[in-house]
Amino acid sequence: MTDTLEFDAVTKQFGAVTALDGVGFSVKQGETIALLGPSGCGKTTILRLIAGFEQPDAGRVLLGGRDMAGLRPYQRNVGLLFQHYALFPHMTVAENIAYGLRYRGTPKAEVAARVTEMLRLVRLEGMADRRPDQLSGGQQQRVALARAMATRPELLLLDEPLSALDARLRQDLRTELRDLLAETGTTAIVVTHDQEEAMSLGQRIFVMRAGRILQQGIPDEVYWQPQDRFTAEFMGRVNWLDGSFVTGAAGPVFRTPGGWEIAVPALPSGQAGATELCLRPESIEMVGADHGIRTDTGTMRGVLEQTTLLGPTRILSVRLSDGQSVEVAMPNRSQAMLQVGSFVMLAVNGHNGAFFGA
Repeated sequence: MTDTLEFDAVTKQFGAVTALDGVGFSVKQGETIALLGPSGCGKTTILRLIAGFEQPDAGRVLLGGRDMAGLRPYQRNVGLLFQHYALFPHMTVAENIAYGLRYRGTPKAEVAARVTEMLRLVRLEGMADRRPDQLSGGQQQRVALARAMATRPELLLLDEPLSALDARLRQDLRTELRDLLAETGTTAIVVTHDQEEAMSLGQRIFVMRAGRILQQGIPDEVYWQPQDRFTAEFMGRVNWLDGSFVTGAAGPVFRTPGGWEIAVPALPSGQAGATELCLRPESIEMVGADHGIRTDTGTMRGVLEQTTLLGPTRILSVRLSDGQSVEVAMPNRSQAMLQVGSFVMLAVNGHNGAFFGA
């Protein structure tokens, strides 16, 4: 599979601010990647460099193997989907979709055929003659997407494409967008600060901070095997347990100051001094009320301090007997929950954990 895009040690500065610091990565043909990070980390600067709105101070941006240096935006076969859609209010849906094609001098018959195809792909058949103010937010997003894809760009750039929509509509359109990109084989880069959006849309995720890519990989890898504390915390809820890595009778274990032992895989090379275990709340399960102290490897005793309902999931905050606190994620079932202040027993899957130095 060939590379559609390559960033070769790209640096970009705005005055004294380094927006990108020697960034390098590539995107395969037909692949969707997600650039994930907080505001100001360099995500949008990458899009602007690809689109031609900015030029790198050092390094190269290659599209289809061709160096983009000096090429104007209209000379690059790149599609753009902005956060707020930027539809032309005086044009119909069909006219908005056709705009880029007509600007390029595409024959009328081909324009009409492509508009019909795009309307089918985004499920807006029968709405060709409506204007943007006659559409819902989700329908406007589909029109903007159809317009961006109508020219069949080498690369589609999506800048926070769903952030202007309500939560339920975002979930629905994430699935539609992912399926549409797969159906058309479109190469795409999605910029987002939303972890769920990155994991649902990106075949690979690039976590960014301060102009650098901290980690890249498939969603499961980045979520379960973070390589630094920032990535671990930015990807979702996380527990940090103090302790030490020791060899138990049945293999390696992580021992907390209170004596709780959690079976873990062999410590990765180079992390021999690790004294913290990073665990997602999903790796801890409440197995019931505690009626006595158990010391089985992989279990911990604590007091339920708080419960937080998050729709289908409930987060339990538990203070362990050694004073440390953990969060436990569990399905929100209808049966009665334990009362705050109850003693509980937790089962821990340490094989999903990651180790970090102090």
